[in-house]
Amino acid sequence: MAENGLWTEAALLVIDLNLGMTDPKSPMGSDLSATVEAARQILSVAREKGILVIYTTNKYEKGCWMPAPDLKKKANANIYEEGTGYSEIDERVKPLFGEHLIIKKYSSRFSVPVWPLS
Repeated sequence: MAENGLWTEAALLVIDLNLGMTDPKSPMGSDLSATVEAARQILSVAREKGILVIYTTNKYEKGCWMPAPDLKKKANANIYEEGTGYSEIDERVKPLFGEHLIIKKYSSRFSVPVWPLS
């Protein structure tokens, strides 16, 4: 952090490119191939330049999820319960060793606390 309190380094956030969103078979998913490809290209440049990469995903304990206000999401939020596989980051943009993953325990849009990087 610089003396003026601003960050001096960039980071790339890869938000919710998990199978729950990118797998068309998921109740909340669709074909996001173009989005995933664009993210893959951006990740390649970020990694080449040594930019910090941070991913987010959702994962809820079985029977313990907080639904989003959006009705479609509310009806299908349990897809992120542990064991469903939908929390996994899409293989096409999977994190590399040393990159970080924030696991959101609640439907948040980052309006509730997030858990530590893993």
